[in-house]
Amino acid sequence: MPARKPTSKTNGNRFEFYVPRVAGTKPALPIGPGAKAVKAPATFVKKNFKVTAHPPFGAPGGLPKNVPIQDIDVLRAALECGYGKRRDWTALLLLNPSEAQDLAAYLLARLQMLLSCIYIDSQGARTPRGFYKTMETSEKAAMSFAAGGIATYLAAREWLSAAGERLDKFLHVGIFTKAIAGAPSPVQYNSTATKWPDYLAVTASGGWHVFESKGGVRRDRWRRVTEGLLQLNAVPQIGWATHPPAAATSMACVHASLDANQPIQVTVVDPPADAPSRPESQPVALIPEVAVLMKTLETIDQFRALTDMPAELRPTIGESWVERDCRQFPGVRASLPAGLLALEAEARDRLALFVATRDAIESEKFRSFSLRPKAAFTQAVDKELAGHALRFRDSPERNQLVELALDYRTDGFLVRVSSALDLNRFADEAARLASVANDISPERGDVVATSGGMRLTRKLREGPSEQTTREVERPRS
Repeated sequence: MPARKPTSKTNGNRFEFYVPRVAGTKPALPIGPGAKAVKAPATFVKKNFKVTAHPPFGAPGGLPKNVPIQDIDVLRAALECGYGKRRDWTALLLLNPSEAQDLAAYLLARLQMLLSCIYIDSQGARTPRGFYKTMETSEKAAMSFAAGGIATYLAAREWLSAAGERLDKFLHVGIFTKAIAGAPSPVQYNSTATKWPDYLAVTASGGWHVFESKGGVRRDRWRRVTEGLLQLNAVPQIGWATHPPAAATSMACVHASLDANQPIQVTVVDPPADAPSRPESQPVALIPEVAVLMKTLETIDQFRALTDMPAELRPTIGESWVERDCRQFPGVRASLPAGLLALEAEARDRLALFVATRDAIESEKFRSFSLRPKAAFTQAVDKELAGHALRFRDSPERNQLVELALDYRTDGFLVRVSSALDLNRFADEAARLASVANDISPERGDVVATSGGMRLTRKLREGPSEQTTREVERPRS
């Protein structure tokens, strides 16, 4: 796609993008061994970084200074970024669509809590209400966490669009850590913080981008930003397991500043990607079909939570789209390709077997019985599947996995598990349907789509446009 021209609009929220003052260099973080924070963070950033109007990669497009943010943009960002981190995707959650739907509903309720703290000022900027400053500290932390994730997704879209790139997949930590095709022991970033980044983004052209999300008050933003830069230090190569890994095209720490009665400001600081990884840094190779199906099932859970659609309800024969009003967000209608619901049940079962296998071979109990891998594997997988174990006991897929257990120490074991479960067949169809959902005319400003395949449509009011007739909301405190 062509690079986006700079916008001339002045309304909306302020977005500032920073790159190193010396192009192509990565400023060394002033820290000693074992240090977890940068001294004088504001001085470090201002000395080594500058505001930019162009991303340092891709086509020479313009970054916006202000971004008008519509309600459906916020909702899509919240759905995409996983504003409640779901690190512990387990087989049981995959096999319990009602419970997964309940979790999605809870996360949507958290989004509503955040939105209740925000109004739109006379310049069209989203702004925390006056009472925000009196909120209890732990509640502020939850709100800034959610706002940071949403801001990160919005900033990622602007960042990539200005470079002529189209965002294809936005994977939060709860998804991509389960899709890693590495050794049984968890792969860790070789960074000071030894922590996974919050998000991996892949573009339609195949480039990978890494994002770390932060939120808090404006006066503390540079400390929080340098924390993020520490966590982005020494990122290994990334890629799909089906292709050679490569260095990330870009990395960025995104901070959302929330202060009462002050427009939310988004700050993006981009250090260059690392040089080729050190020999001891294991590349992060993701199994694409696992990532796609996890995103798909999360999208289905979100759709049901948004529309109060029962987990057992299935589309009627011949129905191509399932459309419902969003109960929690009046004026928004959600729609999902019916084909995604049609493949859900079997995809859930097979993906649950994959996750159970992954978690089983990582368990200490399995490793302690490695001299009897088949028996140990059966016992460990049964434990992960809990009450569902009997249903899978004699299935052909389960029997194949038991035979594969002999090779659990070898490279590519999880890729072979995915192949034995035929996950690619389901993922290909899910990806095709998601592509159809995302085929939206640029002129349709009232429709957006998530990378998982859900469309969100803002229902227009009758008469003059909503944009010109909407009365500016004033702060209530």
